[in-house]
Amino acid sequence: MSFDLANFARAVPNTSGDFDYYKNNAQRISTSKSAGKEVQARPGAIDHTPGVDVIPLPAPGQVLLFSGAQLHTSIPNSSGLARYSVDFRTVDKRDLLAGRGAPLADAYCAGTAIRDFLSIKDESSFDEEMIRSLFGAPPSDAMLVYAAPEKE
Repeated sequence: MSFDLANFARAVPNTSGDFDYYKNNAQRISTSKSAGKEVQARPGAIDHTPGVDVIPLPAPGQVLLFSGAQLHTSIPNSSGLARYSVDFRTVDKRDLLAGRGAPLADAYCAGTAIRDFLSIKDESSFDEEMIRSLFGAPPSDAMLVYAAPEKE
């Protein structure tokens, strides 16, 4: 993984406007058909050369903790060994309500993943009224949370 430290709070031309979280949820139903090739829209920088490119090399089992707003990218795996990554994404409700967090200088995605998060205390979801007040009302045809089809 590579991080561009010089552009933490500065806008970088990117394709994030092509990503709609709700449409992504609807398309996940057929994800297995695209095994071996990426068909999902993934936001990325356009014609960007990092000013300060940092590539941490953690030992196996170590953890990297960073804000998703930090400009980052995967790098090619040239080791000849399998590489696995497990993402744990967190939201602090107090920070969300107070408007605290990393600057979103250039995020133009549609939709929100906030409905995917559950409280570690009681597995409750964020209140829908609060979500709409922070992120607006979703389109009427939006798949707000991915739900796998029921097996017959």
